[in-house]
Amino acid sequence: EAASRGAAAVTAVESDRRTAALITANARTLGFEVEVLAQPVARALVGRPRAAYEVAFLDPPYPMPDAEVLAALELLVRNDWLKPGASVVLERSARSVEPAWPTGLGPVRQKRYGETLLWYLRRADEDDLGAPGDRS
Repeated sequence: EAASRGAAAVTAVESDRRTAALITANARTLGFEVEVLAQPVARALVGRPRAAYEVAFLDPPYPMPDAEVLAALELLVRNDWLKPGASVVLERSARSVEPAWPTGLGPVRQKRYGETLLWYLRRADEDDLGAPGDRS
């Protein structure tokens, strides 16, 4: 979807190899260049991206423990996956409690759609981040 709307770079993370291959094939058929990482998100986010992103969508399975969701959000911030001021959209069950937010990333608003709750988050701007190396 992001590629069809003009995103300059798209990285998809899918732990199921068959589904990852299908994503790759569909993107290629539609003429989009999409990097697909066939691995768990925790492993994918340990590395650093080629360039930071302006938008990230996280759609973990609803039963995923909150600690794993927080760990993924922390890796997005710590490993510079997000540009300052970037947006993050996190999908969770509407029955979930509000997740803990890592330093440098906080909620802007939320929207409920039946059983789905979308959290709209914002990465702190550069002025709010401090000098390089100050983040932990």
